[in-house]
Amino acid sequence: GGVGFTVALASTGREAVALFEADPKRFSAVLLDLTMPEMGGAEALRQIRARHATIPVVLMSGFAEQEVLSRLAGARMSAYLQKPFGAEEVGELLAALASGE
Repeated sequence: GGVGFTVALASTGREAVALFEADPKRFSAVLLDLTMPEMGGAEALRQIRARHATIPVVLMSGFAEQEVLSRLAGARMSAYLQKPFGAEEVGELLAALASGE
């Protein structure tokens, strides 16, 4: 929120998908953690992509990017953030995605 975006929080992957599906036009991007309760980020990404192919979806994790890419098996993420990262880094990435860069 401190970098110019309105933030909607979800504590589980299932809640994140439901929150997004309730009003997809409200979101300019989705930021998912790879490891979330009830439904992981990879499955949440697949469910969101199945119905909304163009929304930018960023996955974040402490795992190395290559390991995450191998786990995703074809799911299309827009970008990857490896932990740890700062709010400024997230803001710059989301701004670039929102502007189509």
